[in-house]
Amino acid sequence: MPIYEGMFLLDSARVAKDWEGTEALVTNVLTRYGATIKIKDRWDERKLAYAVKKQRRGTYYIAYFDAPPASVAEIRRDLQLTEGVLRFLILSWPTEVPVPEKIEIKRMVPDDDLKMGGRDDEMGDRRRDDDSDGGSSNSDSGARE
Repeated sequence: MPIYEGMFLLDSARVAKDWEGTEALVTNVLTRYGATIKIKDRWDERKLAYAVKKQRRGTYYIAYFDAPPASVAEIRRDLQLTEGVLRFLILSWPTEVPVPEKIEIKRMVPDDDLKMGGRDDEMGDRRRDDDSDGGSSNSDSGARE
């Protein structure tokens, strides 16, 4: 069976109350359709860039699993209807790449750095650099006779 990588964004309020129950939401859907989980891990809770299903924070959960190809569409449909799962992404894992034995969490930019503007320094200035005439886009700015 092919192997898939699934990234699931879970409701943080629900995770804080009952992690095992919230994790079971995802694992039950996967196993219901014949998937076998190879490795899984809870990632950290993050502030979301925009509200997803009226939630401003989410907890990431990643799982590698094998499943019959025909069942992936059913898994996606069921996850869309599952309360507590805000978003998800399921990708086919390349056959030539081995499944990782351990999932490593690497934080690129901590939440505190985003508040202080650390991300803007990396992204650069968002203004157009090719505006060389000082903002004037009128080409007939010269005097008329």
